[in-house]
Amino acid sequence: MITLRILMFAGAAAGLLLTALFGFLASQEDAPFLVVAVAAFGLYGLGSLTLAILAGRRHPALRWVIVAFHVLALAYLLFAAGMRPEPPPGQPDPAGAFNGLCGWFTITCLVLVSVGPSGRYFTRPAEQSLPPAPPAAWPTPGGQGPRPLP
Repeated sequence: MITLRILMFAGAAAGLLLTALFGFLASQEDAPFLVVAVAAFGLYGLGSLTLAILAGRRHPALRWVIVAFHVLALAYLLFAAGMRPEPPPGQPDPAGAFNGLCGWFTITCLVLVSVGPSGRYFTRPAEQSLPPAPPAAWPTPGGQGPRPLP
């Protein structure tokens, strides 16, 4: 489960950095695509960060929220891939490669949250540290040894 949380924190960082990059580009140009990209990357970054932080609480419903989040992210990636125009023949397609990389990242997160150890992680309570046991006796001021507690 720690691997999933690390990947979600990394995805959040990447999403927020891309939000800043596309936000800067959107301020330079007036392209509707850039505004949609800023919104999509920003929502993904904030959502991934929030869920990665909350995943430490081990609530079973949170597992399904993480699954739904990644399914929606994958659906968006598939929609974006379908709406993207084809590059000219013989030209590299960096947007398609980036979309594919994001898709594999999202599928990896879906697999990690769906395997058995993740299910056990979310169904057992978090280990809570117990407070230290009180001493059996307090020392006396004169150093004669312990005296019983009241």
